[in-house]
Amino acid sequence: MTKQKGQMVEKFPLDQRVVHWIGSISFLLCALTGLLLFSPFFDFLAPLFGGKIVAGRIHRIAGVVFAITPIIALIWNFKNLREFLHDITRFDKDDIEFLKGFVPYILNSPGYKYPPQGKYNGGEKLQAFAQVFLGVAIIVTGFILWFDGFFGQTLLQLSVPIHGIAGIVTMLLALGHIFFAAINPRSNAALTGMTNGKVPVEKIKVSNAKWYEQLKREKKI
Repeated sequence: MTKQKGQMVEKFPLDQRVVHWIGSISFLLCALTGLLLFSPFFDFLAPLFGGKIVAGRIHRIAGVVFAITPIIALIWNFKNLREFLHDITRFDKDDIEFLKGFVPYILNSPGYKYPPQGKYNGGEKLQAFAQVFLGVAIIVTGFILWFDGFFGQTLLQLSVPIHGIAGIVTMLLALGHIFFAAINPRSNAALTGMTNGKVPVEKIKVSNAKWYEQLKREKKI
């Protein structure tokens, strides 16, 4: 395929996009209701959900949806899920170099040069890996807290802080994710990619050189 200015290439297939938005929306509901249930400081959120009792119900329902999101991904397209997990758990020297230069990347410093990156850069890999790990912690501890009558007191006491800390850290990661996906000029093509699945070839030639070369070898661009 001849490379042309303005050409787009698929980065996020439909299954990945649907799973992403189901997980994102359900987590947002869990986060907001969780904050309301966590501290009186967030009581101003109560009118959004019709009070704390309703918020508690929404928290559980959204939690169930969040928990089954990976199951949807597994059933829908195991191959894509396996490739995604493979990509985010493989770090090489170029990924390390990307993380070393993360501050100038964030600040959009003039003269910044991307280390050669694959489909996902080192920062995206680290964030995705952390979110998978934290997501598992949230789901497991949430299950324990919901069905507290089946578990011992020690496990319950451990689950409370783990659930809260994992939730807060995931919220912070989500805010960073929104910044990079929608605001940072070096990476804001990701938002378009997560809506229509495609990203500009011109952009990945600079920011994801390894993936760009792979796509050329596969004659996809």
